[in-house]
Formats: sequence, structure tokens, C-alpha cells
Amino acid sequence: MALNEQTVLAYVQQHPEFLQTHAQTLGIRADETKILSFNQGSLNVLKQKTERMAAQLAQMLDDAERNRSTTAKLLAFNHRLLAANTVGQLAQACSDSLSEDFALPHHVLKLMQAPANKARIPQALQAADNSALKKAWGKLSAPQCGQHLPEPVAALLANKPPLGSFLQLPVWRGNVLLAVLLIGHEDAAYFHADLETDLVAEMAQSLSVALGRMMGLAA
Repeated sequence: MALNEQTVLAYVQQHPEFLQTHAQTLGIRADETKILSFNQGSLNVLKQKTERMAAQLAQMLDDAERNRSTTAKLLAFNHRLLAANTVGQLAQACSDSLSEDFALPHHVLKLMQAPANKARIPQALQAADNSALKKAWGKLSAPQCGQHLPEPVAALLANKPPLGSFLQLPVWRGNVLLAVLLIGHEDAAYFHADLETDLVAEMAQSLSVALGRMMGLAA
């Protein structure tokens, strides 16, 4: 059977693997440049994928460490509160935890309600009869962060160093504002408006339970 050029070409087109299978017999050498280019491209894709996975893993580890640190601080705060037997001791435990566990030494706790029992309230904590503070905090239903404070609230930190940002943390007992924890920081961006407040909300709940028990206030 005679083979012409067109017949051979048609066969090769229909069986492209033929040239690769018989390359050595036919003396055909693959284009190494294209092979290397393809391999390099594959390596680059794999490298990029590996780098993305490494970055994601690093972020997960950072998040896990941050969560661990947050949990440890909250536990330390609660342990200090549990060790207190009086309102005065409780306030001191809260202050110690803020200063030592959270590195937040500039703070003030004010009680906005009188006790329902005979619990002794240190003078420095009392604000149940302070009409200016009651007005300033009357609508404080959730943790509030920012760079500005109402004048009567700012006066509570007058003896502190210049502070740039603040957290006002209400402590509610049912529908009653039991106390407010005011914290300041030198950094104006520390207590910013978009700061997550889950942690401080838990702290407020712990204070509510402890103070309510000591002051004879129902939940």
C-alpha cells in the first residue's frame, strides 16, 4: 500500500500520541523550552497556593492565640470577683484586674443604685444621688467607645494623665442601671467606635451578678 504525505499527516493528526510514543525511533526531540515553561508555571501556581494556605494558617493561629489570651483575662477577672466578700473588696478586685490583667490602669467604677440590704458602700463608689451622672448615663444601654465624654463623666478622670479614648461600660441588673465602669486610655485610637465589645459585655454581666448578690438586688 503506497503512503503519501497527506495520508501520513492525516494519521498523525488522528493519533497525536504517535510522535511522542515513537519519538526516539524517529529522532524527534521535544521542545524543552515549552516543557520547562509549563513546569515552571505549575511550580508558580503551587507556590502561590502554598503561600495562601500558609497565610491562612498564620491568621488562624493568631486568632486562636488572641482568643486564648482573651479567655484567660476574663477568667482572671472573674476569679478576682469571686474572691471578694464585700462591695469594697469587689471594686478593688475589679480595679486590680483592669490594671494588672488588662493593662488599663485609668478607670473609675461608680454605683448608680443604693443597696437593698445593709451592704456598706465606700464613699468613692457612691453615685446614686449624683443627678449629673444619672442624666449623662441615663440612656447608656450598651458599651460605648469614643474620644469624647459628657462633662460630668470626664470630671471623674480629672486626676488621671491626659487620655485620648474612653470606654463607658454600663452594668445593668434587669432594667436597672446598677453601675458604670469608666475606662480611659492614652491612645486616641484604642477605644474606637468599631471596637468589638463582647469581652467587656461579659465583664459587665459578671459585675452585675456579683454586685447584685452583695447589694441584695434581684435580677
